[in-house]
Amino acid sequence: MTQQSPLNEQSPLDDSWLAISQDWQEQPYEKANLDTLLRKTRRRTWWAKVSLVANILATAGMLLALLVGLYRGDREMPHLVALAVLFVASVVYVYIEVKIRRTAWQLNDAGPDHALKAAISGGESSLQYARLMKWSSYFLVIPLNWYGYAMMEYRENITWKTFVFINGMLLVMYVGTHIYQKKRERELSSLRQFSENN
Repeated sequence: MTQQSPLNEQSPLDDSWLAISQDWQEQPYEKANLDTLLRKTRRRTWWAKVSLVANILATAGMLLALLVGLYRGDREMPHLVALAVLFVASVVYVYIEVKIRRTAWQLNDAGPDHALKAAISGGESSLQYARLMKWSSYFLVIPLNWYGYAMMEYRENITWKTFVFINGMLLVMYVGTHIYQKKRERELSSLRQFSENN
């Protein structure tokens, strides 16, 4: 009897990858499945690299905005302080992200014989990345709320709705990360079970 997969609530990219890992619990070893898993792992790695490049560009953008604001002197102090704090936090974030991803990415070039090991390593890397994102959402609560409060002195249009927006965005970030983490935990558990049975 086939166990129903909880794929309805997942994105199409995650659906096929999770389906492959879960189907392995019921099917014998096939090289074609490992080739498919390897392709899926490489595709995920590509998206992770795109995300890393975007984070690096965002960090550089914050530094540029901070330097321009300091040079021109036309920015309110809360803007400059917020940019400085976010820039430092972003540098730390990118550094940790690179450390998390590096080991998993090295295994992607190992070939089909190591596809399962690469997928497990990628799953572990994804879980660490999810934890990093959660910690980031915790860290941002104080600076972003301080920024909203400090800007109330300069702008009349900043009201309690600003704080609702800030904290609502942080909550969405946290919930999205939590859902992502749970999906990766299920996938990793499935892959580890298959690895132990073969």
